[in-house]
Amino acid sequence: MDSSKGFTLIEMMVAIAIIAILASVGIPAFQNMTLNNRITTTTNGLLGVLQLARSEAVTKRRDITVCPSTDQATCTAGTAWREGVVVLEGANILRALPATSGSVEIISAITQLTYQTTGRLSSADPQFSIQDDRGVGSTSREICINLVGQVTSARGDVGC
Repeated sequence: MDSSKGFTLIEMMVAIAIIAILASVGIPAFQNMTLNNRITTTTNGLLGVLQLARSEAVTKRRDITVCPSTDQATCTAGTAWREGVVVLEGANILRALPATSGSVEIISAITQLTYQTTGRLSSADPQFSIQDDRGVGSTSREICINLVGQVTSARGDVGC
């Protein structure tokens, strides 16, 4: 009796079929997780910058400006927040946030924020929307700043 070791063709085909099924389920879930992580990272970065600006305004007793910036050194006219954000104390750079990655957008109608020495904003109720190609919904995020200057985040479909 001669015995051979290894897999039969049927066993190999079953194994390949199982791998194909697992890959077809896993890859889309992984892509969604990657997209969601990009939105979360952008949201947390912007939240951190806004909280730092408020804290520095109160601590240093000086007005602190947060604005969009394409060069991460000076304010850029307009509302191109996805190109980067800079926190300024006069002409001094306190923090720079680089441009967003992928298709993530930071959308806001305001051109800049100024935190006063009390921690309050000079403008009323600014909002930011962070979203990607999937649009506003449960995957997007909203950043809201109240009259006192406190920053909060909520799901896009819930809103501020």
